[in-house]
Amino acid sequence: MKKLYFIIFLGITFIYSDETRWSSTRFEYWWNKNFNSTIFRESFSFMPYRIKVGIFQYGGDDYWKQYFSEGSTSLNNSPFITKENFSYNFIDDINNREGIDLEIDFLGYNFFRKLQNSVDIISSISYKLSKPLNKTLALGWPNDSSTINYYYYPVFNTYSINNMFSIQISEKFSPYFRYSYGLVNAQLFRDENNNGIIKASGKSQSFDLGFHIINEIKNKNYNLIYGFELGLDEIQIDDISDLYSNPILEVNSNNIAFRFTVGIIYGGRRTNGDKGFRYLIDSDYVDAIDEFNKFKINHNKHPKINLANKMIDFSNTQIAYDMLYNGIDYYRNNNIDSSLIWYDKALDKAKDSTLIYEIQSRKYIIADELLGNLDDFYYKLSINDKIEYLEYIENISNNIKSSIEPLKVDLMYKKADSFLKIKEYIQSYELYQKIKKMHPNYEYIYEGKINTLVSLLIEDINQLINNKSYFQAYESTKFLNLVYPDITNYIDDNLNILKNQLDLENSKRRSEIFMELINDYKSKFDPIDSNTLIQLGDSYSKSRRLLGKPIELKNRQVGNNSYFMAVYNYKDKVYRLFFENEILFEIIKE
Repeated sequence: MKKLYFIIFLGITFIYSDETRWSSTRFEYWWNKNFNSTIFRESFSFMPYRIKVGIFQYGGDDYWKQYFSEGSTSLNNSPFITKENFSYNFIDDINNREGIDLEIDFLGYNFFRKLQNSVDIISSISYKLSKPLNKTLALGWPNDSSTINYYYYPVFNTYSINNMFSIQISEKFSPYFRYSYGLVNAQLFRDENNNGIIKASGKSQSFDLGFHIINEIKNKNYNLIYGFELGLDEIQIDDISDLYSNPILEVNSNNIAFRFTVGIIYGGRRTNGDKGFRYLIDSDYVDAIDEFNKFKINHNKHPKINLANKMIDFSNTQIAYDMLYNGIDYYRNNNIDSSLIWYDKALDKAKDSTLIYEIQSRKYIIADELLGNLDDFYYKLSINDKIEYLEYIENISNNIKSSIEPLKVDLMYKKADSFLKIKEYIQSYELYQKIKKMHPNYEYIYEGKINTLVSLLIEDINQLINNKSYFQAYESTKFLNLVYPDITNYIDDNLNILKNQLDLENSKRRSEIFMELINDYKSKFDPIDSNTLIQLGDSYSKSRRLLGKPIELKNRQVGNNSYFMAVYNYKDKVYRLFFENEILFEIIKE
């Protein structure tokens, strides 16, 4: 029933889970995954060069509007302002308004790379060469009857300052917008000998929209970039030579170009922060925190350090859920140990009471399953192994304790009984005491076990007395007094009897040693009278007079009392006499 309750509760807690994801909607998750994957990337820092080559068409100052709005390539407004409204209609045909251009960007540098990396602003200088595909005969110039021919073939040399605004949507793809402003030097016409004539100058501005494909080069710290762009160029030529009776005062043209680009650039590579962000949106908060911390170490001056800290703080609030899900995954794969490790980690991080209860419930289910599977191998284990296994299950969940405790108590008493059978009464008693303290609800079993122990002790004591093993009997009686002090009369009587018997035995033992020692020293012994003996209570001076100088004398001072030991050696036997304040109180033969 209890297990069923936990299972029902788990289903409810998943419905009302308090987990908060960084991406609150499916669209936001899709956007973050596909278009924010380089949010912590390195900024584009330096672009040594970039080469652009393309084709273009040009028209008057309304050509952009004409091309994109009206869909026409016919020339509405002439790009020429002439003297006396001289009409130059020789470029009305689109075929006469096509050309190629070549541009090289130099020394592009991002001055704002330490401030932000959302949009990289790369400033550079450039040179561009533009020329038409065909020469066009300038009809009517110098006049209709002239035999001299001039050809309209404008060659533009443009020197510009550029700002490219680039974003990086993914590791490989980066769209950009570029604005350029420059000065133009040109030769507008060619003569019959193909010599350039009619020098001119002016200014230009360009608007380019394109993209780069980023290709990382192995073992290099820069990337290869290539791509395409759409260019809109506005050229104003207002300083034109009047040689050769040139009727053109100004040239105002709009160009539309399509170009291929290629170059190299530094930066733009993903960092540990990007890995952390990917883990974050996938709710893998453990790995997210790890990668964000690596990012902070490796890129400590990155403009988005604060954002990384914010994401770490968020991950810490949700990490318990990640740990819980890791535990669930391991549990589904029958890896119980790893599952429990993750549950414990989740429990340590969890703050929400509902989540805490969910984790504890899952741990109880594991403990209950392990307890239910005991019969599969339990009988093969020793008592100690059985106890350890039950304690292992108990440590998983406190909620299983009521089911574990009777089994554990029974095993512990069986272990204590095993010591009782081999008459290891002290170990048995100590274990009984331990069980009683750990499991006070089972004291009735303890009382029965103690009664059995007392009966066996009394039986052994009586047998020892009968065998005249007084010392062992004495020690067992003292232990019996510790175990069961309520049988005072039996204990006191036995202790008195045994003490007297021990004193007699010790006195006899000492007398035998004294006589043996004196007999060994007969040659040195000059008795005062025939009854002279060494005995307890004699002075050190008497012992020395009778036995001579000891081979060793060791002194000790304890409080106001002085102790020393006199050592005598004869026939490979060592005799030790102990004195307190120079009075003999013990003798030992080794």
